[in-house]
Amino acid sequence: MSGSNAGASAWVDEADWLRFVESCLVTMLEASDDGLFVFDAEGICRMIGRKAGDLFDMEPASFVGKSRVDVLNAVAKNADDPVAFLAAATPNDLLLDAGVRAELDVVRPQPRRILWTTYPVVQEGRVRGRLAVARDVTRERSAERSIRQLQARVVELSPYDVLTGLPNARRFHEELEREHLRSERHWESYAILRVAIDDAGSLEAELGRPTFERLLDEAAVALRGVRRDYDLLARIGEGDFALLLPGAGPDAVGVVKDRVDAAIAIRCEEPGMPHPFTVSVGSAVWLPPAKEAAATVLAAASLALEEALAKGPRSFIARTIAERTNESVDGGER
Repeated sequence: MSGSNAGASAWVDEADWLRFVESCLVTMLEASDDGLFVFDAEGICRMIGRKAGDLFDMEPASFVGKSRVDVLNAVAKNADDPVAFLAAATPNDLLLDAGVRAELDVVRPQPRRILWTTYPVVQEGRVRGRLAVARDVTRERSAERSIRQLQARVVELSPYDVLTGLPNARRFHEELEREHLRSERHWESYAILRVAIDDAGSLEAELGRPTFERLLDEAAVALRGVRRDYDLLARIGEGDFALLLPGAGPDAVGVVKDRVDAAIAIRCEEPGMPHPFTVSVGSAVWLPPAKEAAATVLAAASLALEEALAKGPRSFIARTIAERTNESVDGGER
């Protein structure tokens, strides 16, 4: 507290000044919007603010003079998880730095979210006690939760991926269903290529998430240069992409795979590229009059990608779904 004994000359004597300081402290405890607890160096509760009683359904005056353990037990009785609170708000924190010790859910007298923070009380370089502050953050946490839910809903409803700006999985599935119906009507084939960065897990662990996301964005840039105007490129997984190629047959997917490799290699030579990388590809081609649904074609391409990634860098596995077999046909691998 600033001021201290410098102003004592304005009072009758030192005791009068100390009584005034104590009165000021009591007033602040009573007026505070936070629940305040004051403990001395022996862990004895010396003061409790009015708000503390409201938060924890306790009578503050009845706990003045009791041990810190008794006070914490009284607080814990109203917590949703009293054991966790007592473990976090340890009674042996006299010499700890100021900081949050626990965040607890209070169930009585009404549900609240409380942040429990403690501060050392220091006088002339010596720790003389501990101040505990119980702050009601119910509204703050509720607002944060609402914002997170809103953000998740926006992402869910958006047809575009936040990181790359490409269409997302939702948009890809919608367009795939449309293309499948169109191909059935016009008796045309189409292909799906799934593309993923090789050893993505190792790269992310080595480079960190921000740099790995940079690689994903660089891959998206390279893949944009491969597609035709009417092809659809989307990011549909955590670290992989999908290309929908209307009218493409079994021969075309191999050509596109080579273009993908070339585009990635050129991109990796650009100045400022954080780390070189390669990709593997799995594909599936639907040939009329096969009866399989669009979801089956996508699943076949996804399985082909998994097998390609398992083989090693820059692998390629192709599948063809045709009426003559009524199942996926291995269209080649390399």
